[in-house]
Amino acid sequence: MKLWVHQPKVLLFIVCIMVVTCYWAGTSGGFVLDDMASLPQLGYHNTIDSLEKLKAFVFGGITGPGGRPVALLTFAANAQTWPAHAYYFIVTNIAIHVVNTILLFWFLNILFAKALPQLRHKKVIIITACALWALHPFHISTVLYIVQRMTLLAATFSLLTFIAYLYARRDLLAGRYVAGMIMLGGAALSAALGFFSKEIVILLPLQLLLIEFLCRVNNSAKRNRALTWLFWGSLVPAAIIVVGYPVKMIVANTWHLITTGSELDSTRSFTMFERLLTEQRVVGDYIADLLVPKMQSSGVFYDGYSISTNLLTPFSTLVWMLLHVTLLLGSFFFRKKIPILFFCVWWFYVGHLIESTAPMLEIKFDHRNYLPSIGLLLLMAYAISSLKKDILKKSISIGLVLVYAALLFMGASLWGKPLTAAMVWIEKNPNSPRALEHAASLYLNHHGASKEAEALLMRSIKIAPKVDAELKFMGVFCKTYNSEPLNWAELATRVQKSSRDWSLYPTLELIIDNYINNKCPDLDLMGYLSVLQAYQNNPAYSKTTSYYLMDDLAIKASLAFDNPKLAKEYVNKANANFVPLAFQMNRALFFANKGDVVFAADLLKRAITIAEQLKNESDFTITNAKEILQLMQADLNEAQSE
Repeated sequence: MKLWVHQPKVLLFIVCIMVVTCYWAGTSGGFVLDDMASLPQLGYHNTIDSLEKLKAFVFGGITGPGGRPVALLTFAANAQTWPAHAYYFIVTNIAIHVVNTILLFWFLNILFAKALPQLRHKKVIIITACALWALHPFHISTVLYIVQRMTLLAATFSLLTFIAYLYARRDLLAGRYVAGMIMLGGAALSAALGFFSKEIVILLPLQLLLIEFLCRVNNSAKRNRALTWLFWGSLVPAAIIVVGYPVKMIVANTWHLITTGSELDSTRSFTMFERLLTEQRVVGDYIADLLVPKMQSSGVFYDGYSISTNLLTPFSTLVWMLLHVTLLLGSFFFRKKIPILFFCVWWFYVGHLIESTAPMLEIKFDHRNYLPSIGLLLLMAYAISSLKKDILKKSISIGLVLVYAALLFMGASLWGKPLTAAMVWIEKNPNSPRALEHAASLYLNHHGASKEAEALLMRSIKIAPKVDAELKFMGVFCKTYNSEPLNWAELATRVQKSSRDWSLYPTLELIIDNYINNKCPDLDLMGYLSVLQAYQNNPAYSKTTSYYLMDDLAIKASLAFDNPKLAKEYVNKANANFVPLAFQMNRALFFANKGDVVFAADLLKRAITIAEQLKNESDFTITNAKEILQLMQADLNEAQSE
């Protein structure tokens, strides 16, 4: 154990090399699921070669309430290879994971030195925990799923916040108030950067309270006013607000159920209480997968996960609920006798307070365990260190690390072979329409295999007969999945009543683009327009900007069917003055490309004037619109001179 004890930094370096080596097998992978939904903005500005374009991309995020500009800034650094190659995106993610491993080592060293100075084998516990966490195959989808860089960066800044807080705490206790306040400022800055990477950082107050508990439970050091104020005046109120968020949602939903007999409306296919019940099993799955890693990953496709409708359906819902309560209450009961047990167990559950409770997010994703998993793996390292024989400790630690590394390499290798991975994920998630559609898109876009793609999409429709899937089938293959004539009226009715589905717009766009490219010549204009109108009549979309996108598609379709009069009617709708300038630019380009440059220039000029009067557009957007208008006017002048 000498190397373990006296040279932990050397071992950390070895772990980092192992991480890079194992993950490198996945660098030949591609873009998956939300990558295609969250990153297309990279292509909207063509090459990001100016400060204006960079600002427009970084501060134009639509993911999360904060827009996540810090994460988008890092994506901009990889923008030159979008969407052709994912290599540099993946390499950047791996680098961030390595940095996080180093930060975790730093954080645990400071925490144990301050909170558990008398604990035996601290260095062994720390390096073992770091190695298990860094090499755990459960984190593959966090590191190789490109868009989850947001999760990686949130963890980076969270770890920096913990480190800065511990240094600030040390300085405040020592009476170095200026230094302490500077470090607190650093912690606050890091927390802000974390929030603008991903909003899950709002859990920081609760995590800091757990750190504070561990620092106080075995430490008789004197208190001071600054630390007391920080605890009661900042951390505790912030933690109450964070806990109050899901509690408020549960209370509101319960009250609505009592007074109306039904739960609050949701765009999901499950209710809030069904989600709360299902998450008992989901979090149980997380625990099982963290403690006993699987050889093959399930990827990122969990849309086929079965919903718990009550405590006994399925019965495992009740079993896991009782186990969670036992772990939480048991660790709380032993919090003074075994403080690290309490810290680790509660760290894991606190990390799931938002994403695995009342907020109506999707049911399950592995990346939600990236930071929470530190608790369970640290507890595992502590349990190994508690064994009596050194040879046994060493053997188990090295054995686990090697097993994790082998599983990680195999899992990353699978991710590095996109089509093979897609088929494996279908086997792991046979009821996932997304997994089937993902595999179908790979067959079509990279292998030209339409028969295989058609079979996969038909399976997807049979599993979940959603209107989007049926439209996608028609858009790709220019026929209905059941070979029957398309009933546009029935389809429009279903669109109007369906729950929100953000993949519906690109599917509708695909249909008209294929018509324009002569891939689907039998498209019916009025039937297509009726579906667009149904989309706008659906309350789930009425207050979103996608409402205007339907008018864009209607204009595009009308022009494609050589009906400019109808297209202009859509341009001159009652809400025309409220259409964002970016949409008006698109519409002007539609007309210009069809040869009506006069109308296009007039439309864009009017839109720019309205934007300048209302002052509701960025300078970048207005400048872009003026540049396009100048090009149109130049074309008109050239035509007149001829």
